[in-house]
Amino acid sequence: MTLKYVSVFHDIQEKILTGRWNYGMLLPSEVELCEIFGVSRITIRRSMDELEKLGLIIRIQGKGTFVAGSNHPSGAGREQRGFSESLRQAGFHVTSTILEKGLIEASPKVVENLRLPLRKTHKVWYFKRLRFVSNKPVVLMIAYVSKEVGDKMNLMDLNDVSFYKLYSEITEKRIVETLGTITAIIPTNEECSLLQVDNRTAHIFHESVTYLSDGFPVEYSTAIYNANAYKFTVNMTNLLPIYCLA
Repeated sequence: MTLKYVSVFHDIQEKILTGRWNYGMLLPSEVELCEIFGVSRITIRRSMDELEKLGLIIRIQGKGTFVAGSNHPSGAGREQRGFSESLRQAGFHVTSTILEKGLIEASPKVVENLRLPLRKTHKVWYFKRLRFVSNKPVVLMIAYVSKEVGDKMNLMDLNDVSFYKLYSEITEKRIVETLGTITAIIPTNEECSLLQVDNRTAHIFHESVTYLSDGFPVEYSTAIYNANAYKFTVNMTNLLPIYCLA
């Protein structure tokens, strides 16, 4: 049986290591964390003690608890290219089709990753795209953005454009980092049909948050990559296991 404080510790540790809660962010108060996790203040304090020992958080009396250290060592000072820009520069023909878009009520996960105020309801835009390389479908993406950003995007022709470029134009800030996790997934029959892959086959699931130069998240996204047509290069110097299933 997992102790409550250990469960809370691992949850917050994951948020910090994956960049969902990034460097300098003010964490929710103890009272708010109690409500979020449904545990006592004693449990929260013990979890925070363990996080502080690891140097993941720093407590400042009278100000609160902040994420310590730098979670964005590779992003400072340089702009990041998106999916279409990177592949086009490599000589590939890249196109995109908007399958769905709309204004919806943000789920708790979207609220968390876009760092929207807690304990409020929020409307956010979602854009579901099918991306093609040399006319072959390779990735099915869903991007979630704030209402302010999405309202402006909705006025534009979004087929075959770089969302990263749009984010920079709309916010007047550079895209400097995308942090996320990669795992295997068996897509639904509908998703397999869109990607033109056999039903019940495993593919690549990428969940990520994209950050602006001010450290604020502009996009939370999920993507299913056709594993028969796409592969990722991993920098092993900062490879952090989030879960161990062994």
